[in-house]
Amino acid sequence: MKMLKEMNEVIFKNNLLATLNEFDYTATPKFKITPVYDPNKLPSGGDDYFRLVILGEDNIGGKILSLNDTVEVLSCCSPHVPTQIKVIYHGDKDGISLFELLTSTRIRKPSQLANIETGHPPFKAVIE
Repeated sequence: MKMLKEMNEVIFKNNLLATLNEFDYTATPKFKITPVYDPNKLPSGGDDYFRLVILGEDNIGGKILSLNDTVEVLSCCSPHVPTQIKVIYHGDKDGISLFELLTSTRIRKPSQLANIETGHPPFKAVIE
């Protein structure tokens, strides 16, 4: 399996867009970020900052974000990004295609990301 060596905001955004292309959406994409905490994994100091501050309720709780705001939030610690992000499409309404991003609260360097096999890590489309 090919190891990912680099991650920045541009690559992260392109990987998210590649994932969205797996869905049949027709409107402007908007995003709800849902943190997914794994109690079986030991967090690092950076993980705690990412989970408590960046993904904290005061920062993203209940908000629907634009593509650029979503990329800015999730790649803020680049080259460290969430280890995995599952993308779920909830449909189109009022000119918006709503996607939910089930986001790991653990951030790692590019070589440690999940979903390398998709060609656009750390993202994986969940087609229901």
